[in-house]
Amino acid sequence: GSFFTHKYEAGEMSEKGTRSESPMVDRAGVMLDLYTAEVWYNTEKRKLLEAYLEIAEHTADPLERSDVAQRMIDVMAERPRLDLEADYFTDAYTAAICALSSRASLLRRLVERQGLAQRQAAE
Repeated sequence: GSFFTHKYEAGEMSEKGTRSESPMVDRAGVMLDLYTAEVWYNTEKRKLLEAYLEIAEHTADPLERSDVAQRMIDVMAERPRLDLEADYFTDAYTAAICALSSRASLLRRLVERQGLAQRQAAE
């Protein structure tokens, strides 16, 4: 958040080569936006990790379990990719949140389909 705060406060160069006057940033508002984005991002990350945990619980092969565990570690280490040319950071968070949500949804549907296929094969 501080990068975008400083960027905004620095202002744009005017046609005459001097900095234009720009109002001060609402730092509390920026912190609230950042906190809200982080909570939303980590909530979606948790949902994705829950899907991977369910996959790990149904995986019998030790090598495959290790692969799933590594994927979970990779998810925990992920961060949104901020575009420093953008005016604000919320677009980057929104894109990262949508990607996490889509991945979690896809994995949940795959687990459901796999479970259905196994139940049908058992009948």
